[in-house]
Amino acid sequence: MQGAASTAPERTLRVREERMHSGNAADGHSWTGSERVVNPARLTVTPEWPIAVSGFFLNFFWEMAQSGLYADVARKTYQKILVSRLHCTLGDVAILLVAYWITTGLVRNRYWVTALRPRDLAAFTGLGLGYTMVSEWVNVDLGARGATPRRCRASRGSAPGSRRSCNG
Repeated sequence: MQGAASTAPERTLRVREERMHSGNAADGHSWTGSERVVNPARLTVTPEWPIAVSGFFLNFFWEMAQSGLYADVARKTYQKILVSRLHCTLGDVAILLVAYWITTGLVRNRYWVTALRPRDLAAFTGLGLGYTMVSEWVNVDLGARGATPRRCRASRGSAPGSRRSCNG
């Protein structure tokens, strides 16, 4: 806004976005792209923000929609169930962002989601699904076989092979 008084100086960063080499040696640059001024306090200008926000709402809806299938519904209070589902949702958002950042490193373009090339989307999806499958295998299948730490089994009084967990 023009003419508005500012109470604090605005901190900004210059960000150089690198893209494919133009191939034009006469321009004296080895990169094509632009420099932008970014205010670090504004998260909404980053490509991660819409991914994280939409991922949060989609995953929270998914967790709540399948909530009736969980065994903890019968023995926990509504508040504990809500906290549990929020915990799962935040974990899903973390997986989403880490998969995004690894894909960004592979593609070397932070705005790869706007182009949606099949190979980039396959890498992103593969990373997310791969982590989720390994995590589910470790936390559910191995835990169900008694591979949980001894202190968890001892503190709950459960026998190896039961489906109880430390936090249940």
